[in-house]
Amino acid sequence: MPPICRCQPRLHLAFCQAGCEEALQEEVFPLVFQRIYSAFGSADVWSPCPEGVAAMRYAKESGLVVGAVCNAYHRYVDNNLPLLGLHRDLDFAVLSHELNSAKPDAAIFEAAARRASAAGRLLHDAALPEIAPHQAGC
Repeated sequence: MPPICRCQPRLHLAFCQAGCEEALQEEVFPLVFQRIYSAFGSADVWSPCPEGVAAMRYAKESGLVVGAVCNAYHRYVDNNLPLLGLHRDLDFAVLSHELNSAKPDAAIFEAAARRASAAGRLLHDAALPEIAPHQAGC
């Protein structure tokens, strides 16, 4: 199911819970939804956290593998991070929808440890050993 289809029921529920009856009308909801969905793909609603940018840059300059573990949809990694220039320091991402697992479930962090290990071997030295999840503190 495309991410846009998964977002609609969640937004509909949020409007129900907030008592926004007008937005729930059959002819209105698709328009409201499209406006909100489009805005979330725009740089107008996002800004990088300066401390986070500095931490990512420092980690990369120190030779560390930098990754993201996220419960959001791929759109945030594929579209929004590049809009903000954050993709430059990101070596990998693990997204909950890929695994049917979400934070705080250990499975998503184990997947991140495997990807970090693979990224480290690719970026730094093909001879590095694979890191097992238990070795990464997961």
